[in-house]
Amino acid sequence: MATFGIKCNTCLTNRSKHLFINCWKHFSYNRLNTTAKEEEMPKDKSHLLQKLRDNRMKSAKKTAKNTLASNVFQLSVVGNGSKGNPRALYVWTDRNSYLFNCGEGTQRLANEHKLVITGHHMHFILKLSKLENIFITRRCIENMSGIVGLALTCQDIGVPNITLHGPQHIDRLLSLYHHFLTFSGMKIQTNSYIDYHFEDTDLAIRCLPIQASVAVEDNSKNTSKVSNEISFIYICKLKDRPGELLIKKCIELKVPPGPLLGKLKAGQDIVLSDNRVICSKDVMGPEDKGPIFIVLECPSLQYIDSLLSNESILQSLSNESSNLVSVVVHFTPSDVFTDERYQQWMKRLGDSVEHLIVNEDNPKQSYVGSNRLQIQLNLIDSFIFPLLDCLRNEDTPQAYQSNSVRNTNTLSKYHLRPSNVKGYDSENIVDIDVNAFKEEAFSNSEFMESLKKYHSLESQLQYTAQDYPEIIFLGTGSAVPSKVRNTSAIWLNIDSETSFLLDCGEGTFGQLSRFYGKECDSRLKQLKAIYVSHLHADHHLGILQLLKKRSLVTDEPLLLIIPPAVINWLQNYNECVEQISHMFEIIAIKKFLTESDDKVLKRLRLKELRTCLVPHCSHSYGVSLTTKSEPNFKVVYSGDTQPTPNLTRIGLNCDLLIHEASMEDQLVDEARLKFHSTTSEAIDVGKDMNAKFTILTHFSQRYAKIPVFNENFNDRVGIAFDNMRVRMSDLNKLPKMIPTLKCLFNEQIEELKARSAHTLRRKEVLSQYRDNKT
Repeated sequence: MATFGIKCNTCLTNRSKHLFINCWKHFSYNRLNTTAKEEEMPKDKSHLLQKLRDNRMKSAKKTAKNTLASNVFQLSVVGNGSKGNPRALYVWTDRNSYLFNCGEGTQRLANEHKLVITGHHMHFILKLSKLENIFITRRCIENMSGIVGLALTCQDIGVPNITLHGPQHIDRLLSLYHHFLTFSGMKIQTNSYIDYHFEDTDLAIRCLPIQASVAVEDNSKNTSKVSNEISFIYICKLKDRPGELLIKKCIELKVPPGPLLGKLKAGQDIVLSDNRVICSKDVMGPEDKGPIFIVLECPSLQYIDSLLSNESILQSLSNESSNLVSVVVHFTPSDVFTDERYQQWMKRLGDSVEHLIVNEDNPKQSYVGSNRLQIQLNLIDSFIFPLLDCLRNEDTPQAYQSNSVRNTNTLSKYHLRPSNVKGYDSENIVDIDVNAFKEEAFSNSEFMESLKKYHSLESQLQYTAQDYPEIIFLGTGSAVPSKVRNTSAIWLNIDSETSFLLDCGEGTFGQLSRFYGKECDSRLKQLKAIYVSHLHADHHLGILQLLKKRSLVTDEPLLLIIPPAVINWLQNYNECVEQISHMFEIIAIKKFLTESDDKVLKRLRLKELRTCLVPHCSHSYGVSLTTKSEPNFKVVYSGDTQPTPNLTRIGLNCDLLIHEASMEDQLVDEARLKFHSTTSEAIDVGKDMNAKFTILTHFSQRYAKIPVFNENFNDRVGIAFDNMRVRMSDLNKLPKMIPTLKCLFNEQIEELKARSAHTLRRKEVLSQYRDNKT
């Protein structure tokens, strides 16, 4: 995985933003000079991150001295659990934040929306930089597959510590990733427990277990056993707040302004100069009792008996505190939630309690950025850029007919404090306005003029439509997901019944679900194999979720053509977390360096499958595959690599080269350092292997929407976008739409040009500095 860096749109505290600017403004060309001292030269990013961590630690120590509970407390749904979306609840105060569950894709939603919520008379932004505690309701892929990605994001914004709370052996999860991940500077702790109390200045949490009470099948051994897998219920109580100081009462009692008022507010009695004793309780308003919210997951019908018989749950809600229960957040699936026994348990909590649902019955609209881009690209070509599932007229998920039970959207909120705004808030939920995004594009006169020219050129193209192979780009970004580019994944439909996935970054299943909608299950069923090019996490973190979802529609094991470190990771996950070995069959990727595998070729309906070693990290591979159909088509995928003759050799005379182009040409030194390719280098690889066409992908997130174009682009080169679908007969359209893309993304291109000029100037000044120093 490429080195993670601070992004300019990262949510930081004001002090941290200030620190970021101060640490990096030395890079500005108008500040650099060749007489600068060595200590004045810009430090590397690790230096900046340590500064951010130190700043956060100082801030935490300062706020720890204030034992008064926060007066702003909100729950915000990050992922609502609908198909293709993660499940995650963000709990926020004005100084602490907590996360309950962290499904795959949580980091992308958190980064996209920055968790913007409106507080009382103020505008607050929930900051991942404040996140210190993650609570897991159950040890499973759906709740935990986003933790590593989110932790990497937190590391890159200077979070010093994160504690992961959850079921026993949850600590094993992080140990599985040591082959390909390092957390430098950020400490990750785990807290595994059965009956546990957590407490800080704002919140007290009690964790209570439930578990299945009937025999369940162990698929890995074809036996039955009584499940001991525990699911947790978190009963969370906000700390009480003392009442407000009644200033009018103090004036009536002739209490002078100054420190005496502070003592009264702190609960101390005072003596006035006329020897009158003023008791604090006489000048303070009523105490603000902390409300209670409950987070639970009852994962199947077999857990309901344990839920009903667990008296500790209701005992913990004594007669005094039962009236304080405000809201329950259910990570419970639909079939359990609608069960009569579960509904009866909900009624025992009281009629005034509200219930928020985080499951598959919720609306699917969550990703504004990717839908906005797809809507506008769809204006250029509706086949290559089809509208995503949530914008097509499909069935509306079930809505619960009750005033106290609510489906949730991304950014649904529930206010617990202050009391005058307490309750459910849907003001800022994600809602995608198709017409508004179209109008945004239509308002660009240059785009509209170029669009007409493209459609005119397209109508003149002579080609014979060929349905297969069909390539769908599910992820075209590098390192971390952005609003519009997810991490690496390319879905290849070899024919109408066979699909092959090249790399599987975090969020791949979500991308597939949003692209195919109702067809997703049938597409999963026809997926025969996943190829992973190398061990970096942005190329394989999505495997677990995809395996789990595919196992629901077919029993056929999925072929995994993967490098050694990924093999070890899956085997360890199977042994330490949950049984998944029945879902896949491992094929060592190095086998295809020197030989073939008839079973793989037959399953994938290929004539040939070859790999080669490429220079990136240990066990990095490129791949070439040739279809069995007539005519044959040869497709080559580079994975992450520098230009290498190995790839040219196996890809010679291919029909399509899909090559990474992480950096622009001016960043060739950085590309060399990280063993990546620039755009021109990737184009030259296509020329060297005599590829009929080259598609560039795996763009650094600094090029979120569009890469930097240069004179080497020609009529045999195109660029990939997420959710782009192409057949061989569509390839010649891609170069012809580049002028239209330039008009659509004109602002972004101008920003990239300015940044490139800045980078070039910085290099020149640094070079001058080094020359003068020598």
